[in-house]
Amino acid sequence: MFNPYGGIAAQAFMSGVLSGILDVQGKRVLDLGCGAGVIGFCCILKQSQKVLFSDLHPNIGEIKNHPLMPSQDQVKVQDLCAGEAEETYDTIFMPFPSRSIERPIDPESYEMGILRNDDIVFRAISDVGKVLAPSGEFVFFYRVFNDQFPLYLEVTSHLAKYFDLSTLKLLWYVGEASGHGLLLSVKKSA
Repeated sequence: MFNPYGGIAAQAFMSGVLSGILDVQGKRVLDLGCGAGVIGFCCILKQSQKVLFSDLHPNIGEIKNHPLMPSQDQVKVQDLCAGEAEETYDTIFMPFPSRSIERPIDPESYEMGILRNDDIVFRAISDVGKVLAPSGEFVFFYRVFNDQFPLYLEVTSHLAKYFDLSTLKLLWYVGEASGHGLLLSVKKSA
């Protein structure tokens, strides 16, 4: 499963939640593309009202058995926000797929549909725009590769359809030879 606590995206999310930079106390949280669930568990530790762990991969089912898992929280295997009611969440976390896996991917595996699929980023923005409450916060990790900057501009223009770009904040940054890792937050238009 992805989202190990040692990865740069997970470190960015975890430090933001645990330090209080990202206020999740009393909030309804969706950990979208939850992987091992480390972001959602940080939200539980910071007393979120409710956390939904959601991912395409069925291995996330084991999260239900974790001793920290309160009864009001849920685990769902689903495609992005399919099945979620509109304006249900106050905060949504998502590490966008980076396309940076430097190994062959089996074309029949679930990874091919996630890690090699630009459309999933745009579908995710649309889905998040629907299920996030007005003025809710979308927190996402995005890698901008030097040779793919036009894709970043396309992502930003798609965000503008649902979110107030004047609220866009850079929360965490890591520079790499091939590009940049950004933890960003933006509020949904009211």
